Amino acid sequence: MNGGFNFLRMKCILILMKRMLLFTVFFIATGKGYRLRHCLHPRHFGSGWSIMPELDIDYKPLPIQKGFHESAALFRAYVGGFGSGKTLCGCQEALMTCLSEPGVFGLIARWTYPELRDTTQRTFFEVMPKELMDRCTYKKSEEHLVFPNGSEILFRYLENAEEMLKSLNLGFFYIDEASEVTEEIFLALLGRLRQTNIRWRRGWITSNPNGHDWIYERFVSKDSLAKETKDNYELFHAPTRENIHLPEDYVQNLERNYPIEWVRRYLEASFDVFEGQIFTEFDSSLHVVDDFNVPADWERIAGFDYGLRNPTAILWLVADFDGYCYIVDEHYEKEMSVEDHASAIKRRGDVPIFADPAVQTRGPTGDAVATLYADQGIALTPANNDVDAGINRIHEYLSPDQHGIPKLRIFKSCKHLIRELQGYRWQPKKMGREGEPERPYKANDHAVDALRYAVMSRIQHPIHDTIEYDGSAEGRRKRHLARLVKASKGVIEEDGAW
Repeated sequence: MNGGFNFLRMKCILILMKRMLLFTVFFIATGKGYRLRHCLHPRHFGSGWSIMPELDIDYKPLPIQKGFHESAALFRAYVGGFGSGKTLCGCQEALMTCLSEPGVFGLIARWTYPELRDTTQRTFFEVMPKELMDRCTYKKSEEHLVFPNGSEILFRYLENAEEMLKSLNLGFFYIDEASEVTEEIFLALLGRLRQTNIRWRRGWITSNPNGHDWIYERFVSKDSLAKETKDNYELFHAPTRENIHLPEDYVQNLERNYPIEWVRRYLEASFDVFEGQIFTEFDSSLHVVDDFNVPADWERIAGFDYGLRNPTAILWLVADFDGYCYIVDEHYEKEMSVEDHASAIKRRGDVPIFADPAVQTRGPTGDAVATLYADQGIALTPANNDVDAGINRIHEYLSPDQHGIPKLRIFKSCKHLIRELQGYRWQPKKMGREGEPERPYKANDHAVDALRYAVMSRIQHPIHDTIEYDGSAEGRRKRHLARLVKASKGVIEEDGAW
């Protein structure tokens, strides 16, 4: 009994000594141990530690890159400005994973093939030591790289990736410039992390910031994530100026030549500025207010955007005696029955509901959406669906008046509308079609559509008032603020619907 135990203990000691010796020989042989030690986390070591003693990996990561490599999060995002080392960091992580996890099967991807070939692949093969590349098998026609320890990497572009993704069993995936791809592709790859003969399965992305898109939602706000999964996502934010290896005048030259919006996005790596942003005047400090009790005699309506696989979005808009409007509640749910949506509407009281005119069109079952809701006692009124006019009306409502007060403000609890207003953008113009009308992206716009239907209804503010004022502009402003104070303190009778 004791002999068997001693034998196992001795075996473990020998294995440990072997690993320590291999590690020591590697550092002495290359003289670059400092650089490698800072880019490998203990999770990179294990029974499969297989880096050759003569291997030379010339990589000294920046502090933010070091944190990225050391993270144990299942999904990591390295989001930075120009020259922040995003692709280098992602490729080094892929290389280290393949070396430390024999037999792992990974994917390195980008949206189009030219970008994959000219940027991501080029960076990866630049960081690959020649002595290692000489021992690998690379099938150019298949974009398939096989390491001496059995690890494999596929290089793929994702523009037409639906069929390809269905058959993969991955140990890791890396998407470069992930803002170019959709969240659906990210989720599809997440579902392909099912290789069984390895210790870890992980995914990571690198990207420039692109507004409040799906990357922001998953790695920054995390509002749409279940509580138990939020810790699986970690963001590493890398402004350009933090890269000490750039030429001394690189950042200064860009700051002198770029407009301020480009500086914020591409140098400071801000998520709040992005190309094609529509509602540039939206400012959460101005347009978002704490929830308060809505007076019973304020006018109220609702805007309705129908969805099934996509969310059904319903917004409740109220107008005070001065014509200022508030979005005070939202319903934003997908894959619910008409009966459940109707119940949610009824709980909020009986108000006029303005909807996409398409609700009058018969669907596959033969019934129009408006008919289905009418059967539940909910009347849907067709709204004006002129997209350009609706966007212009929202601009009008968001613009501050002479007193600095916008006509529309939004309760802080209406998170979906706030998110969509911040991320709403124009589609890029295609070359040779610059004269065509601009169109917004048809994605993540359900609450914005509901807002369009509501504001295009031209809600009328109530004319009865209980607070006197002298008729001046300043008196009007003071009356408005006084009414808000009374409402927030619950002095005015609260309507049971809100």
